[in-house]
Amino acid sequence: MRVSVFSGVFDELEYVLRKEIKPLPRTPVSKDSVYFLSLFQTDGHIARLEQTWKTWSGADYILWKCPEKLKLRRVLFFKATTDEELYTFAILCECEDGLGISSVANEFVERLKERRCGLVGLYHVERYYIPSKPRS
Repeated sequence: MRVSVFSGVFDELEYVLRKEIKPLPRTPVSKDSVYFLSLFQTDGHIARLEQTWKTWSGADYILWKCPEKLKLRRVLFFKATTDEELYTFAILCECEDGLGISSVANEFVERLKERRCGLVGLYHVERYYIPSKPRS
């Protein structure tokens, strides 16, 4: 998967899924899906950061501490495609039920911001795709 953030383009390196979640499709599964996006600048040691991303990025923290009500589905790790990008890495976390309980989602975003190790935001997709049933 490739995503564009600001002027940068990122390629997916790894992901962590909840046990019952399948890797595809990557479209929102619900009109209430929300996403936590964290962006990180670096000044070297890229290979080491790629290996230890779950720790320094807060992915482990998110997996352990994200409120169950939000129904965290996946955490994705991205790397900028060029060295000229402002941000080197991005973490994208999908929660199935965040919009319906936005106060819980907003509170968790504030907890992520308190870590002060990256730019953190919350968003949701206004239009979502529901795959059609296959024809028999």
